[in-house]
Amino acid sequence: MALLSVKDLSVKFVTRKATVRAVNGISFDLEAGGTLGIVGESGCGKSVSSLAMLGILPKPAGRVMRGEVNFDGVDLLKIPDSQLRQVRGKDIAMIFQDPMTSLNPVLTIGRQITESLRKHLDMSKDDAKKESISLLGRVGIPAAEDRIKDFPHQFSGGMRQRVMIAMAISCRPKILIADEPTTALDVTIQAQILDLLKHLVAEENMALILITHDLGVVAGTCERTNVMYAGRFVESATTSSLFARPRHPYTLGLLKSVPRLDAARKEKLEPIGGTPLSMTQDIEGCAFAPRCIYATDKSREETPELARIDSDDHLVACWNPVPDEDLPHVEVVATQAEGRTAR
Repeated sequence: MALLSVKDLSVKFVTRKATVRAVNGISFDLEAGGTLGIVGESGCGKSVSSLAMLGILPKPAGRVMRGEVNFDGVDLLKIPDSQLRQVRGKDIAMIFQDPMTSLNPVLTIGRQITESLRKHLDMSKDDAKKESISLLGRVGIPAAEDRIKDFPHQFSGGMRQRVMIAMAISCRPKILIADEPTTALDVTIQAQILDLLKHLVAEENMALILITHDLGVVAGTCERTNVMYAGRFVESATTSSLFARPRHPYTLGLLKSVPRLDAARKEKLEPIGGTPLSMTQDIEGCAFAPRCIYATDKSREETPELARIDSDDHLVACWNPVPDEDLPHVEVVATQAEGRTAR
């Protein structure tokens, strides 16, 4: 039985001006200790899906329209808020993409970490302080005993992200959700943060959901990757299979837009043509069809569902998957993407 099973999750944002269909029926399973990457461009619904799972959608606009989020056999969408608060932070923790706005600017780092320890683990004030110092040292913050007294603005961007990771793992959660954990960090710090996450997840046997717009970030981190477009999963496979043979045109476009340092000469990147459809309108057929060179009349009229292709664990939602002859350099590009995050 999967530790986390999401079924047909759909989310809307209802305002006076429009209704935004942010997530449109996504489903996935996550095993204990498993690592899953969710990849897609900004606005495709990646972050919204995680907020919906934890019951922290912006209210009153954000609404879960249907679906199930089963954690350890309990549907998180149906339990009272008081019970959900016990799960959130203790059993499922989240690292948000902007630590400067996620951390309280008027409270010390120590106060913010000890609060979670005292609430969920019923620690004394002294024990919580000692554990907080230990956690800061564990995530690579030097002089932790002194830095625990500092405020968020006294930390660099990379150090603030380490503080967020320390807070997230403080209660030894079963699932860690990392939402764009390397955004706005330079390449060297990105690699350090990803290495830290991989080490902690392996050490604690936590399951990881890594949300990102960068395929290179999931290359060396996640066992499986789901590609999201316009609120839907359009491809799902083991990360190695996805990189070796991407079958959805959108996935191929993401890979081909990655810079190649091994190229003999400088080459222009190949951007994905067109623009995403507005999520406020009813979408008929495949949402990627207006930007797709393989689209047919059927693509524009009928919405494809995820179906098996190549192997039992490689799924794609496309009427016309990318043919093998159009995949000449994908493996090279994928290797380059992975190497880019290891520098």
